[in-house]
Amino acid sequence: MYIATGDSGMGMTHGTIAGMLLTDLIVGRTSPWAALYDPAVRAFRRVPDLGCIVTFDDVEKTWDCPCHGSRFDRYGRVIVGPANRDLAPTSHDERTPRRRVS
Repeated sequence: MYIATGDSGMGMTHGTIAGMLLTDLIVGRTSPWAALYDPAVRAFRRVPDLGCIVTFDDVEKTWDCPCHGSRFDRYGRVIVGPANRDLAPTSHDERTPRRRVS
């Protein structure tokens, strides 16, 4: 079973990509989208207190928590609470923001 969900307000774009990717996976073709959308290699950053998944704001260059409004700089350091701890490091280079891809 193949499922595409969590379009983050980009339903037309991500729905089209999902359709192309899933078609390729089903018929056994190599897809240029496979590595980008592979859930096994994605790393989400979570707020330490509630565990909410933060999203990266390309304009402000911050990680933002949708649950309670905490904001973190591009390296995961708290800018605005209520969070009182930095984001946990990921396996990715902390100098490069990792965007949530859904």
